[in-house]
Amino acid sequence: MLDGLFGGRKSRSSIVTSATCAFKQPSDVGIAEDKVKQIELEAELAGEVGELEVNSTRLDTQAIKPYKKDIDVKSVSLVWLLYDRNNKPVW
Repeated sequence: MLDGLFGGRKSRSSIVTSATCAFKQPSDVGIAEDKVKQIELEAELAGEVGELEVNSTRLDTQAIKPYKKDIDVKSVSLVWLLYDRNNKPVW
């Protein structure tokens, strides 16, 4: 850069390009470090999810029928959806 200021052979555009690259390098290192941290966290999360899947318990399901006294109908609706001759929906 000093060569450019004191009459060296480098052009101004190459000086600006060199300065831009030097300015970007610390941010590139920061981005790479963030990516490494993200990959480590994803690997840790995948391991924990795997442990949960191994240690999970099964739940039993049980059907419960409602009583007529517990059913309260507020409204009834009728919907008519049109289909064409090829049984594709027109809506």
